[in-house]
Amino acid sequence: MRHQTLSLARALTLTRTLTRTLTRTRTRTRTLTRAQVRAELLARLHAAEDAGLPRWAIISDPGIGFAKTAAHNLALLRELARFGHDDLGYPMLLGVSRKAFIGKLLGDAPPRERVWGTAAACALGIPHADILRVHDVREMREVAAVADGIARIPVP
Repeated sequence: MRHQTLSLARALTLTRTLTRTLTRTRTRTRTLTRAQVRAELLARLHAAEDAGLPRWAIISDPGIGFAKTAAHNLALLRELARFGHDDLGYPMLLGVSRKAFIGKLLGDAPPRERVWGTAAACALGIPHADILRVHDVREMREVAAVADGIARIPVP
C-alpha cells in the first residue's frame, strides 16, 4: 500500500497534529513548545523523504488549530518563520481560516463571522507561507495579493 500511495501522490502535506481524538483534549492542557512542534514536524518531513517522496512534493504544515490551545496557536503564528521554506527547506501551508483561536480573539465570534480575523492571520503569515488554506477564497486572494506585494515584491 505504501508504494502504491507514493506512486500516486503528486504532493503530500505533513502536519504536526495528534491523530487520536481522545488524546487531543488531553494535549490541549499540557505544555506544548514551539521547539517540540518543529522537531516532530521535521521528523515527519524527513520520514516522507526517506520513504521516497521527492522533496519538491512535500509540504510543511505546523497544524494551527489541531490539538492546540489559543495560546499554543498564537505562539506558533508568532514564529512561523521556523516552519517555512527558509528554515525547514519545504514549502509551508498555513491553515488559519475561521479557526477557534480567531473566534476567541473576536469575543467568541462564530465561524462565519471570522472572515476579517482570518484575513489578519493570513496577511501576517504571507511572508512565510507558500500556500493558504481558506474558506473565503475571493476575499483571501485579495488579502494575499496585497500582503505578498508588501512583504515580497521589490519596489521599482
